[in-house]
Amino acid sequence: MNSVKFEIKRELKSSLVMGLTLAGLMAVFMLFYPAFKEEAEAFEIILNNFPKEMLDSIGINIESLFSLEGFFSYVYTFISLGLGIYGMILGLNIVGREKMNQSLDFIYSKPASRWKIYSSKIVSGLVVILIVAIIMFVTLLLISRDQMTKTLFNLFISGFIIMFFFFGLGALVAVVTRRLRNPIGISTSVTFIFFILLMMARLLENNLMMNLTPFGYFEPTKIVMNELQTIHYAGFVVGVSLLIVIAGGINHRKDVETV
Repeated sequence: MNSVKFEIKRELKSSLVMGLTLAGLMAVFMLFYPAFKEEAEAFEIILNNFPKEMLDSIGINIESLFSLEGFFSYVYTFISLGLGIYGMILGLNIVGREKMNQSLDFIYSKPASRWKIYSSKIVSGLVVILIVAIIMFVTLLLISRDQMTKTLFNLFISGFIIMFFFFGLGALVAVVTRRLRNPIGISTSVTFIFFILLMMARLLENNLMMNLTPFGYFEPTKIVMNELQTIHYAGFVVGVSLLIVIAGGINHRKDVETV
C-alpha cells in the first residue's frame, strides 16, 4: 500500500496538469458549439466544397457534425490522442522508472515479490488515470449541463479505454525493452503512428487497417450512431488487461542482469 501511495505522489502533479490541460482544451472547443450550430448552413456549404475523402480521413461526418454529440465526437478525437500519449508516458514512467534510473537491483532486493512490485505500479497507474478521468468528466458535466446523454458518456469513456490501452502498451514496452530512454518521444511517436493509421484506414475505407489501431475500435461516428454495444467496450478492456498481465509475467521471469 505504501508503494502505491508513493507512486501516486510521484505522478500526481503531472496527472493534474494533464487532466486540467485536456479538460481546458475540451471546454474551449465546446464553447464554440453554439456559434457553430447557429451558422450550420454556412459551414455546411464550406465543408461540401472539400473532397469527401479528406473529410472522412479527419473524422468529419457532415450529417452528425452539427449535433452536440457529433461536434463533441470530432473534438474528442483529438483529446483522445492526447490521452493516448499521456497513457503511454504513464505506463513507461511507472513501470520503467527504475530501469531508466538503473536501480532495478535495489528495488528487487526489497522483501517483496516482483509480482507485488509490478501490481502496485499498475494499481498506481490506474488511480492516476481515474484522477484524470474525474477532472475531465466534471468538466464535461459543466459544459453539457442538462444536455448530457448516453452517447456523450460513451464517447467520453472511449477516450479513457484508449488511454488504458496505451498505458498497458507502455507497461509492456517498459518491461521488454533493455534500455529505456525518452518516454515522451517514444509515446508521442507510437501514438501518432496509430493515429495516422486511423486516418489512412478512413481514407481507404480499409477495415483491416482500422482493426490495427486502437482508435479504430472506437470510431466516434459509430458511437454517435449507437453501433457499439457494451460488450464491445468490455471486450477491449479485457484484452488490454491480458496485455498487462502478460507484461507482468515477462517481468517476473526476466533476468535483472539482462535489463
